[in-house]
Amino acid sequence: MYADSIADSESYLSAWNMFSDAAVKYKQVYNQTPILVIDNVDKLAPDQLDAWPRSEELVRVDDMSKEQTFQYHKLLGIGDDQIAPIYDLVGGRIGRLRDVVRDLNAGISFQEVRERLFEVAEGQLKKALILPRERYHKQGAAVIRELLKNGSVSGPHYAHLMGEAGDELLNMNAFSPFGGFRGGPVTFQSTEMQQYCEENASF
Repeated sequence: MYADSIADSESYLSAWNMFSDAAVKYKQVYNQTPILVIDNVDKLAPDQLDAWPRSEELVRVDDMSKEQTFQYHKLLGIGDDQIAPIYDLVGGRIGRLRDVVRDLNAGISFQEVRERLFEVAEGQLKKALILPRERYHKQGAAVIRELLKNGSVSGPHYAHLMGEAGDELLNMNAFSPFGGFRGGPVTFQSTEMQQYCEENASF
């Protein structure tokens, strides 16, 4: 379920109820508990996020570890020699992993996949006006240097570096609030964004 497809509280509460009913039936038939993955949760408006039903504690699911990623790809028939560069490129985010495997199986070279992802990363930085000679290059480059050095930037420090443009740039997918919640630590939007910035001397 994608956040940008949720029109209002009523619609996603209805979807939640439908999932809950289906989950009970799935458990009865297969004796396994289904998992609902909510992608792009940082795109939810605050009132939508607050209205989400929480009968149990909200659990944040991290990206897969390197070991889990290797196991996942082996199930898909991907060789060990291919798994390492895929993980280095996109990390353990299962949606990205799935997309890369799909492209490789379609005959697209790994180098071409990498170039495409870097083009997307560059496009996100361009949209956020962080590239050289753009409006927020100085502030954005300062955040990028901190992220490359430390892996994350605290919410207050990010706000200090970015000023009034901080929230706007989060909305443009250049950076991402850790766990999808504003005010906390900020990280790169993706592993490929981090790699792009590592290889770009302008930052």
